[in-house]
Amino acid sequence: MSDQEAIVFANRSVGSDGKDFARCRIAGNVSPTLLSVAVEGGAARLRAKGAARTARLSSHGNWPHVHLGALEAAYGRSPYYQHIMPPIRQALSHTPILLSDLNKRIHDVVSEFLDIPPSGIEIPSERCLEIADSINADLSVADALMRLGPEASLGLLSIAAPTLI
Repeated sequence: MSDQEAIVFANRSVGSDGKDFARCRIAGNVSPTLLSVAVEGGAARLRAKGAARTARLSSHGNWPHVHLGALEAAYGRSPYYQHIMPPIRQALSHTPILLSDLNKRIHDVVSEFLDIPPSGIEIPSERCLEIADSINADLSVADALMRLGPEASLGLLSIAAPTLI
């Protein structure tokens, strides 16, 4: 599927709509931490039809700095932090104008990091299910990436399309 279809599929599979297009949850010390991106017009703007593609980001609140600090606090000691944070930091260093462009940048970072294996390679379904069980579906994919690295793709695949495994 195309990148745009993959982003739409991912949002639908986790039930994202409205203001959730500008939010994600990551692990916190006691409970999940909500990271949100400032959007011109606020949450009301995100509920409008087609807002996911046309919403403009706001520089209010210096959210890129806050997000990077929160990711470091939550995952700084995770096994794959040092591998995935440089491209995430780069994606957030020059804030794009549109929310869809930011989502595309993050999607590209995740896709490149996962380097999903070719479809001809057989992976034992037990391993995929074991990995899927360790993924918290209430948190952002960043949580799985920081903890499991590229192997997260196996669990994410079995969550998104269990009949393929």
